[in-house]
Amino acid sequence: MHKIMMIAGLFLAAAVPAGAQSGVQNVHEVATSTNSITQTISICGTTRLDVAAATSSGTLAGHFAIEVFNVAASSQTVVCGFDSSLSNDVTSAWYGREVAPGSGTIWQKLSNRILYCINAISGCTRATITQMK
Repeated sequence: MHKIMMIAGLFLAAAVPAGAQSGVQNVHEVATSTNSITQTISICGTTRLDVAAATSSGTLAGHFAIEVFNVAASSQTVVCGFDSSLSNDVTSAWYGREVAPGSGTIWQKLSNRILYCINAISGCTRATITQMK
């Protein structure tokens, strides 16, 4: 028993007090685009739209991110998200992220996920879609 107490004491003596690390450098990753595609599409009514497939070039194989930019001339908000049950009803659990007119949002894209968008209200709006590769 005395031997166990001595070993435990050695571990406690060797313990380093908790604290902030010094000399840590923040690293920011920057992706270099090799073949991005930017096209403008119409998002109309309350039907969910696969935004990559809606571009005339279709889905860019291997893209790592997708940006939806709601053009400034628009008076309507676009709602986007990865769930196929995306809703434009703000009280719904499936309500996505709003992209207001004149602003854009970038989503990191996993290989098997589809980004859907829907108009917040009825009517149509134009959005610029950029698939980044």
